[in-house]
Amino acid sequence: MKFSSKVEKCGLSPMRKFHPYAVAAKARGVNIYHLNIGQPDVQTPPAFFEAVRHFEQPVLAYAPSPGIPELIDAIQNYYDKLDMHFDKSEIYVTVGGSEALQIALQCILDDGDEILIPEPFYPNYNTMTRTCGASIRPIPTCPEEGYRYAEREKIESLINEHTRAIMVTNPGNPTGVVLSHEEMEMLVDVAQKHDLFLIGDEAYREFVYSGEKLHHRHRHGLQALFRLRRAYRLPDLQE
Repeated sequence: MKFSSKVEKCGLSPMRKFHPYAVAAKARGVNIYHLNIGQPDVQTPPAFFEAVRHFEQPVLAYAPSPGIPELIDAIQNYYDKLDMHFDKSEIYVTVGGSEALQIALQCILDDGDEILIPEPFYPNYNTMTRTCGASIRPIPTCPEEGYRYAEREKIESLINEHTRAIMVTNPGNPTGVVLSHEEMEMLVDVAQKHDLFLIGDEAYREFVYSGEKLHHRHRHGLQALFRLRRAYRLPDLQE
């Protein structure tokens, strides 16, 4: 039997590769600080557990394809408070944020295409992109510059005939970089100028500790992704 060439190009996730080494080191009495996975250490909202304990629906049926209406209403209200207004038909609930990203990339990438992503980035972006037959062209960053990357000259120099999209994590994972309003507007302008999709992975939207304001932008080909698991400490919940 033979695996697909796309899967062969993915390689193993670095996060998973570290796991057996960490387990072995811990067994030897070594104190391990797990930096390879976003394991929450803040209390999960008690209301979540109360809702689970009191769930009494007699039949667990399939949910509507777009998502449970009450959840879609809650998501719409959440974004309304951020002055980002979406019609309910524009909101889709998926089985986890990774599925949402995989679906989005499968809809816009073909064999040989490229997507620009600031480096370092979430390792699974590589798997998602490779299984679409595409590849990541990294936007380089460095600690001396605070890992900032949103410069027009830097980004436009990487765009070529194969570029289909720009994807950013805001706040950045793993760097923590928070984009300014001017940087967001510049990214939108570049995407419009070059007819590119702009994907915003906002898994860590609720985690800004240094006082910066988290700016938002939508429309013009921007796909915004928000993950309940990160924001509300529900790592085993499928969004």
